[in-house]
Amino acid sequence: MFKISTALGCVFAATITASVAQANECGEVSIMQGYWESAQIVTAVSKFLMEEGYGCEVTTMPLSSMESA
Repeated sequence: MFKISTALGCVFAATITASVAQANECGEVSIMQGYWESAQIVTAVSKFLMEEGYGCEVTTMPLSSMESA
């Protein structure tokens, strides 16, 4: 199960990175952070890549499991 989660996390991080790479100016980015450990790792890696590699200003927001009214 860990291998599947890691692989999906890498695909997710690569997708975000590729999307950011296509933008001329990154600016501000908000990404959601899930509560499970693998999602937190993916969020941290994605945030690092966007901030250090592309100069983005990244804000992480907790993923809420509550439905909005």
